[in-house]
Amino acid sequence: SILSDIKKRPRVFIILFACALFIEGIDERAVISHLSEKYSDITFQVCLMNPISIGTDHAPVTMMYSRMAELYDKSQQENSLNFLGNNIPVDHGSEIYDVLSKLGVRKVNHASELKDFDSFRTMGHARWNLVIKPEGIRAAKELSPRMDYRVLLTSYEFEEIESQYEQIFDMLGGRVDLSDYKRKAEESIKNTSERLKGKTIALGSSASYKVFGLARMMVKNGFDITDIFSSRDIYPDVPPFDKEAYDWIVENTDIRLHNTADPKMLGKIRSVCKADVAIGFNAAYFTDTDCIVEAVNDEGMFGYYGINLMMKRIDDALDDPKDLKRLVERYGLVI
Repeated sequence: SILSDIKKRPRVFIILFACALFIEGIDERAVISHLSEKYSDITFQVCLMNPISIGTDHAPVTMMYSRMAELYDKSQQENSLNFLGNNIPVDHGSEIYDVLSKLGVRKVNHASELKDFDSFRTMGHARWNLVIKPEGIRAAKELSPRMDYRVLLTSYEFEEIESQYEQIFDMLGGRVDLSDYKRKAEESIKNTSERLKGKTIALGSSASYKVFGLARMMVKNGFDITDIFSSRDIYPDVPPFDKEAYDWIVENTDIRLHNTADPKMLGKIRSVCKADVAIGFNAAYFTDTDCIVEAVNDEGMFGYYGINLMMKRIDDALDDPKDLKRLVERYGLVI
């Protein structure tokens, strides 16, 4: 076997079972037990690739976070906090790190920034979990007897950001003045909206989990959004965490809404609409523009700084138009 032949064995080995094995009813615990007896120096874990479960609390990525959390060392606790659900760390320019530090959090963990297995396992020492992407919710619930948590999905709306920080204050038992962070976000919105006067915008759900919330914020601040592209391949309808903003868009605007999972969209590359700016790769795919904002699933975003970062990426796109095909090839995306 591979493990028998390699000179330096890994500390942990994660096995991903494909859907066919899952449907056949494979006994994953028996597999782990057998491998653990044969290779006692390696920790084994199983993750399940079951596409039928997409949109549920046991979807593949959701289960990956859950199974990874089972590997945590829970022998002690300290005043540290984990981010769960986001594949990319929150940008270190975000105010959230300063806020957490002022509230007594001595260490903030994200799995991608921990250098080895032992460091990764110290995530089990945390007292708190902050879930900013839906994929981390199950793991946080399973850890909740030991770690308090809040589900605060990245938002670009001021009222919601304020509410999220109130929940953080409640969880950590303190308060921090946020007025300067809010003021900077308001200034960044104002400056970017002025640059975009007279320009139309197509917005895509590949940029943000809360695409309708992002759209509502932008509409209220004078941005001219003409089209929104969202996918219904994971959720059969608008996800519940974005439904209220979706209803507002429908009731208060004439923005055209497109479901990118609709087979009728096939073959409509760059022909659905003509906009000056496309935010998100799925919007760019269907829109005739070379002004493409490189934003993917709220990566790096949280809080007021998330607004600043989104506005900066829009400004960057205005200053440096991109060829869509070249961007897709660079990212290795499948759209």
